[in-house]
Amino acid sequence: MVDGKKMSKSTGNFYTLRDLIEKGYKPMAIKYLLLAMSYRRRLNFTLSGLDDAAERIDSICALIEHLRMTNGTDNADKIVTKARKQFEAAMNDNLNTGKTLKIMQEFTEEVNKINPDKESSEKILGSFRIFDSILGLQLFTSA
Repeated sequence: MVDGKKMSKSTGNFYTLRDLIEKGYKPMAIKYLLLAMSYRRRLNFTLSGLDDAAERIDSICALIEHLRMTNGTDNADKIVTKARKQFEAAMNDNLNTGKTLKIMQEFTEEVNKINPDKESSEKILGSFRIFDSILGLQLFTSA
């Protein structure tokens, strides 16, 4: 579906990957958008949804870059443990990638509220590496 209508070349609401990249969208933003919907449900593709996916990836990458240089005082063990357990549970729930992306976004928001110490920053980065190794969003090559 595109903007609530069936995708069709005849109606002109048809996008190829090449079209989207030529419009300036990054491949990982496209992948993020596709992962956001369960493989069992129909995706309603919109350019605003793609813009939102790009913003979410950018916010995670910005946090990763920040964590590489931070040296705060807060311990983040609880939020790291919580995020990893939730992520694993979502993947075990019939590969619920949409839920894993929501968990990553919530994790990003929680980490942005604190000033993690060096050890916590490494644990947070380790969590993002695990998430990225499963979802393949290339978060560490983008940051």
